[in-house]
Amino acid sequence: MTNELKLKSIASNMTELCIGSTSILFSYDTPVAGWDDKGAFRTLKHYSATTTKHINKYLGGKDIGREISPVAILNIINRKGVYTPPADQVENFLFGGVQS
Repeated sequence: MTNELKLKSIASNMTELCIGSTSILFSYDTPVAGWDDKGAFRTLKHYSATTTKHINKYLGGKDIGREISPVAILNIINRKGVYTPPADQVENFLFGGVQS
């Protein structure tokens, strides 16, 4: 089964990725909050005051959403079937390794 992907700019430096019925908020380029089949969630990591404002605006308040780790947010994305390249490909892309 494939999930339909939609990318939507919400506001300056706020982007929503929808994967089927799950949505993920990116503040700048970091996934920090969203909605899944269990309801709202937010990262438990503090990035900046601006990112906290983005999260609160997106979820509708500062007390909305269960707190989960950044890794858990990435796992939600990965469970939805979004391609995750192998670590060596990411390293090559980021650090300019030689392609074979």
